[in-house]
Amino acid sequence: MLTGYVQYLQGFDPRYHSYEHQLAYWLNLHNATVVILVLESGATQLDDLGSNYAHRRDPVIEVASVELSLDDIVEGILLPIW
Repeated sequence: MLTGYVQYLQGFDPRYHSYEHQLAYWLNLHNATVVILVLESGATQLDDLGSNYAHRRDPVIEVASVELSLDDIVEGILLPIW
């Protein structure tokens, strides 16, 4: 179910939405992806996976034909803009 939600979000191009909707979009996409990765790993939280956890830096989702990691979303989109 959550995987389907992330796939649904990946079908949108956030550039064509309002500033507020973009913020909600990126937060929802990031958080849902984190939950999926934590559940798939058997950990109880992302920090349990360690600072070298590849999914923080390796692309795990695609939005508007751009592959993104969790760090890309936080450090490249959310922090600089909001």
